[in-house]
Amino acid sequence: AIPEVVTFPHADKIMHAAEYTVLGALLLRSLLYELSGNFLLAAIITVFAGTAFGAVDEWHQTFTGRFGSGWDVAADVLGLLCGSAFLLVAKNWRKSRGG
Repeated sequence: AIPEVVTFPHADKIMHAAEYTVLGALLLRSLLYELSGNFLLAAIITVFAGTAFGAVDEWHQTFTGRFGSGWDVAADVLGLLCGSAFLLVAKNWRKSRGG
């Protein structure tokens, strides 16, 4: 059994969202490079691919005696959206500063 490290309710959802925020920003950044700056297409691929990854990850947990959670996938999607929004804001801010 894996011991509980965090003690407040729904802390695992916050961790899922934080992890997928980083994943979303990094995946979107790499896709922007590969897709020649097409932000909309890169963002759509980021959210769909990241969601699929999160869903498969939850499904894989069922093979280890744990259970998959749709709420964990929802937190993953929230993180992907936050990471994408963060990258968009950072890119626009940098552009407005002349960078």
